Amino acid sequence: MIPFDDPQISTEGTHIAATLWPKRLKVIVAHINMVNYTCEYCGNTFAERANLLKHHKQAEYCLQIRGMEKTSYTCTCGKKYTRNDSLQRHYAQCQIYNDSTESSSIKADKQEELLRLVIDKYGDMVKDLQKQIAELSTRTVNTNDNNNTNGNNNNNNRNVVLQNLQPITDEDLQEHIVNLTLDFIQQGAKGYANFAESYPLKNKILCTDRARKKLKYKNPAGELTDDGRALALRFFQAISERNTEILNRAYADLHIKVQDIVAENRAGDVDVISILMRATKLQDILIKSQNAARGEDDEFVQEFLTHLTKML
Repeated sequence: MIPFDDPQISTEGTHIAATLWPKRLKVIVAHINMVNYTCEYCGNTFAERANLLKHHKQAEYCLQIRGMEKTSYTCTCGKKYTRNDSLQRHYAQCQIYNDSTESSSIKADKQEELLRLVIDKYGDMVKDLQKQIAELSTRTVNTNDNNNTNGNNNNNNRNVVLQNLQPITDEDLQEHIVNLTLDFIQQGAKGYANFAESYPLKNKILCTDRARKKLKYKNPAGELTDDGRALALRFFQAISERNTEILNRAYADLHIKVQDIVAENRAGDVDVISILMRATKLQDILIKSQNAARGEDDEFVQEFLTHLTKML
């Protein structure tokens, strides 16, 4: 260290001391009049506020204390940077990034070229189809006349079928309950519709509009009706007792099976989760069918009617 009051300093040494003095003075003043900037999270102190702010952004141990992660900017090649401008400078030299950007551009150009080829290839075909459509539209009048005749015949035939339908009575529904099995039940709404169409409602119901799920049948009084909700209510009420009995018995069997597996310590050899999922599904079907028997017009009932109309 060069003393400022050393009488033995040469002229050259005096010049050096004079040159270094402003820098040393700055350090001395900084230590004498130091303003400490303390991190409120980790307790570290800094002489300048800029250093504290940099510490807040980049010190990993301080960020962990605050439950934060260090902000980073990652290139396609995997390199990470703490500043975005550093990443941008890296892009200019990164071969992997430039190759990926170029490949994306090439891919877009190829897709555009392929689209042009498809248009060129099938453009004439589209024009031919438009011409055929125009020609067909000129024949609409004659076709409509024929369709009206055929439509009238179809309507007459349908009316005959409707009038010959047998009424769906409570006795009919009860008579076929014995045919209800777990195979039907565990398929849910589709299985119930399959059972209904195969047994109690067979040849006693007609679909009049499949798109709108419209059907017609005769009620116990022999009157034609299209009330699907009423039919679903009667159906689920009729099967309720046997349906509950079958589901409870199947659920109990699964419960016993799980208990046996646990008792024999075979849980590692048997897929217990699939058994429990089957039991959960059976309980869900039971709840939905019971709701239908109480007259709830929910998604399950609508699904039942949808499958029923598709099967007719």
